[in-house]
Formats: sequence, structure tokens, C-alpha cells
Amino acid sequence: MLYPYFSASVGENNITVSVNTTCQSYSTSIIRYLYTRQINVTYSSAMCLHQLASEFGLRKLFEDVGQVISKSLPNDASFYSQVSLYKYAVETKDLILRDSCVQYMAWNFQSLTGSPVWADLPLELLHSLLTRSDLVVPDEYFVLQVLESWITNNGSSLSSEQQVDLLRLIRFPMIPAEKLYDLESKSLLFSAHRDLYHDSVLKAYQFIVLYSTLTKSQLDQENGDYKPRIYTGETWSTAIDSSKLSSSPRRHYYNSQRYGYGSYNRYYDSPPPSSQISFHTSLHGIAACENSRLTWAANVFKTSDDCSREGVHCSSAPAAKLSMQNNNLRRNIRFDNRVLLTCQNKYICQIQAFRNNMAHIDPALVYPCPDDNYIYTFAVRPEFV
Repeated sequence: MLYPYFSASVGENNITVSVNTTCQSYSTSIIRYLYTRQINVTYSSAMCLHQLASEFGLRKLFEDVGQVISKSLPNDASFYSQVSLYKYAVETKDLILRDSCVQYMAWNFQSLTGSPVWADLPLELLHSLLTRSDLVVPDEYFVLQVLESWITNNGSSLSSEQQVDLLRLIRFPMIPAEKLYDLESKSLLFSAHRDLYHDSVLKAYQFIVLYSTLTKSQLDQENGDYKPRIYTGETWSTAIDSSKLSSSPRRHYYNSQRYGYGSYNRYYDSPPPSSQISFHTSLHGIAACENSRLTWAANVFKTSDDCSREGVHCSSAPAAKLSMQNNNLRRNIRFDNRVLLTCQNKYICQIQAFRNNMAHIDPALVYPCPDDNYIYTFAVRPEFV
């Protein structure tokens, strides 16, 4: 009665259900789950259990196993599994798993573009990725370059309208003026979509030159064109490798000599070196702000003792701090900065926002990492209001 898939009429002595041969060995576990609400899920069994839960209408199990599958996304550097899981999630209408797959590929977009699946990436998946502001890339020009390459490789299967729809997702105002100037001679698709490029470049130049005269309503109505993604190029970010940070005091030895008694070694301890580094950012080449280079200080605190030594209050550790050292902007600009955690220099496993210049790292990582020696990337994201 609780599960319509297993319903039987009065007087029936048995029920027959169809199970994929590959997943048949998990049928007993599923039947036991119906009565106990408990089941053991491993990475190897997750796909079958997820499929059976979908077929049998076990919504809670379906969603819970989908979360387990999401945790396995970093296991395949080729991205074959991630794209396959995305297609499977769309087919089974598992929106949670679908969104987790898209998020992982957005956070690791640069690795995705260098993988063997990039050339054949599904159109709807690429479209979903390009609409996101949490797309992690060196800069917007990189996004344009890889998109042009993808369109060129798939041109025979794309209509002109489909190509234009994808190119409209490029945030041209976020591309530096010198890159915009070279588009006509260097772009792979400029001649094929001349009108779109002309209009987009003109709008970008207007933003760069006339930024200080644009109203908030004009900035808001452009569907995110004036909102940066998460840019990790040198212009917008810096990184600290936590594996190279020490929380232990440094011991210094020196030789001491007393008259008539010879010499002996003595030592003293000093605090470990600070993790703070400074870096500079500009504002996407905006003419009105061209002299307004900003200086930032970035810190990583691995332990609560690290926080105490720096005179910083940390509600938990590890934590990251990003603070502006100067503010000579001519107009109000809000910063929605992010800290990215890269696991074993392979994949981004967590992205967090700053609140009052601090980001306390959630121990429940979005995507698991075998150890806690992350590379912390501090990304500056100005929002123009």
C-alpha cells in the first residue's frame, strides 16, 4: 500500500517486478529497505540502488543515494563519469544529482575544457555552464576562446541561431579592452557573426569608458553581463598552499661562551611566520577607475592558535581572511569575494563566500578530499552597483 509499484489486488499470492539483470543482486537489499528504512550504500552499489529506487518510486532513497553519487564526482579526471552521470540525472529527473554534476563541472571548468569529453559536450550542458556566475575560469576571454573552439568543432551540427545563443552568454564587458580590440583579427567566429560581435564589443567599450555614468538599473537589466564570474587569473586572485604553512614555533640555536668554561649551544623559540600575503587587483580595465588599483591582504589560519597569534577572532578553524588595504574608488563598488579550496592540486572541492572579511571553512566539504592540505585561492569579485 505504501509503494504503488508493489501493490497487489486482494487474493493475489505473488507480485512480479522487473529488474535490470546488472542490478538484480541488489533486489534483496531494496526489499529489506522497504521494511527497515535502512540500506548499506557504497560507491560500487550506488548506481544500481539509485536506478532501482527510481524505478520503484522510492523517492527518499532516490535522493539520498544521489547525494552519495555526488561525492564520487572527483574520482574521474577524464570527466567521462561526470558527463555520463549528468545525462543519467536528466533522464531519471534527479534534479539534485543533475545540479551537483553541473556545479562540479562549473567549479572545475578549466580542467573540463582540457578533457577528452570537451569536444563532444552536450549542447544543453554547455549552455547551463555558461549561464553560471560560479564558473571558475582564468578570465572571461578564456571562456570566449574555448567556446569558439567548441563551436568550430561542432559547427556542422549547430545552426547559426544555436551558435548565437551560446555566444550571447559571453560577458563581453568583463573582457579587457586590449583583448576586445584584437577580436576582429584573432576571433575564430568574428566574420561569421559580425553583427553580434560588433554589438557586444560596443557595449563592452561603453561599460569600460562610461562606467561612472551608468545607472544601477542599466547595469541590472543586462542579464548578468556586468557581473563577473569567479576569475582565477593573476589579475584577480592569489593562492596560498596550506601544506607549506607551519603552526609550530621556529627554534633558533646560537653559540654561547662563558669565560673559563668553554662554549655551549643555546636556543630560543620564535613564532611561526605569518601566512599573510599581499596582492593587487584593478577593476576590469574601467577607464574611470584605471588609477584605482586595490591592495588586498590574504591569510590562512590552519588552527585556532594561528588566529590568536595574528590577533584575529576565529569561530572555527581552518579559516581564511581577505581584507582590502586601501579604498580609493570613485564610485560605490561591492565585493562578493570567494575562497576556493583545491584538493591535492587536482580539483576544487569547496567554494565559500566571505562574511566580514572572514570565511570559516565548513568541514563538510561539498566534494570530499582525502586530506586537509588545500590550496586556498582568493578570488576578488567586484560587483558594479
